[in-house]
Amino acid sequence: MAANIFILLLLGVAAQPLPPAPQQPGCVEELVAFSPCLPFVSDPPNNATDSVAPQCCDVFNSAFESGDGYCFCYILRQPRIFGFPLNRERVASLSSFCMAKNGVASLDSLCSSGAPALPPLPSTTDSGILKPFNSRLDNDSTSSPPESAVKSLTPPSSSVEEAVFSSATNQIYKHITWFLLGMVIFLLNLHSFLV
Repeated sequence: MAANIFILLLLGVAAQPLPPAPQQPGCVEELVAFSPCLPFVSDPPNNATDSVAPQCCDVFNSAFESGDGYCFCYILRQPRIFGFPLNRERVASLSSFCMAKNGVASLDSLCSSGAPALPPLPSTTDSGILKPFNSRLDNDSTSSPPESAVKSLTPPSSSVEEAVFSSATNQIYKHITWFLLGMVIFLLNLHSFLV
């Protein structure tokens, strides 16, 4: 009887659905979508072109039309956000090259010190828990950023941080689920053989 209850409990655990993958917070999608602009806005030796690609303008204008253009302020405020230096002047010039219909005079004016605080960017630590990306200051900088820039990039305080569920994590859950289901079938066969 106890073995049957154990098997039913094991089957119940194996049948649990995966937790839903959380939405990517804040500006992650816009910064990833910015990739067609990188050949133009990168500093040497990564600057591959002197002209703005049409895909770059599409991404740039789309972000402003959806109300997420402020996310590009990360690129102006943290020019090494992608791990290599970006040309700040070229980033700021995108608003004139792309001629957006969004009414924004320039990216510089949108991202001025009076602009609202940006949402925090996630960064995965070794434990898999998110921490704000902007908690790591650029160590290559010889001068500290202005206090207003630091304040505007500080996320609201929160005592609870969400875990990351990547596609690799989902694959692990799928394999564990199949393993547990296989174990249940094996134990049922073993139980019926022994009884």
